[in-house]
Amino acid sequence: MRTIHVRSDREPLSERRGRLVPSAESERTDASVSDFDEQRTQVSDSDAVPVWERSEAGTVRSAPPPTHAGSGRVAMIGVGLGVVVAVLLMLGFRSDSELSYELRGGSRQGGLIEARRGEATVSLSDGSSILAENQTRFSMDLVGKNAALARLESGKLHVRVEHHHDSSYRFLAGPYEVRVVGTEFDLSWEPTGAGLALAMSRGEVQVASPDGKLRTLSAGQTLRLPAVVSDRR
Repeated sequence: MRTIHVRSDREPLSERRGRLVPSAESERTDASVSDFDEQRTQVSDSDAVPVWERSEAGTVRSAPPPTHAGSGRVAMIGVGLGVVVAVLLMLGFRSDSELSYELRGGSRQGGLIEARRGEATVSLSDGSSILAENQTRFSMDLVGKNAALARLESGKLHVRVEHHHDSSYRFLAGPYEVRVVGTEFDLSWEPTGAGLALAMSRGEVQVASPDGKLRTLSAGQTLRLPAVVSDRR
């Protein structure tokens, strides 16, 4: 008997079915990869939101309100700035005001200053000062920002006047007048005795006499004038 072999070019049905229908293991692998990509996307999106804006359920919350401590610090800073401005305004007003002084170690009554038990010191707001020796009597009139008029009744003064462009200090002793711009000196006046004595420490002063004569004294110079001025005609 003759055997006939039939050759077929078609693929087996099992191979074609395996290529067309994916296996269950392949489907599970693709699903795992897809789930991993989805989870990675969710993590990336959540990282873009600040930690304090995420709740446990994954929803977004607004940022917490400022604490009371922060508000207190802001209030304290505002108060501090207000105090600084007030001080600057007060200093500016004081710099434009008239001269003032403080008395220590003496008594003041009716505009007359007296050093009864030791020395008395007058400290002026422009930096000048007047030291009165014991038993000295004088008065002070403030006539401007850096201007004063003192009348020495009796005793001795040690005067230190700070120089300013508008300084004008005058000291009256009997019939004499000592004009000061900025200097340091000792001035004494005894109306019933030695009269006027002036000793310069620094700077320069002018002394005006009743007869109209004007004397200029500098550091190191002294001057004595009688208490009674003769009337020469």
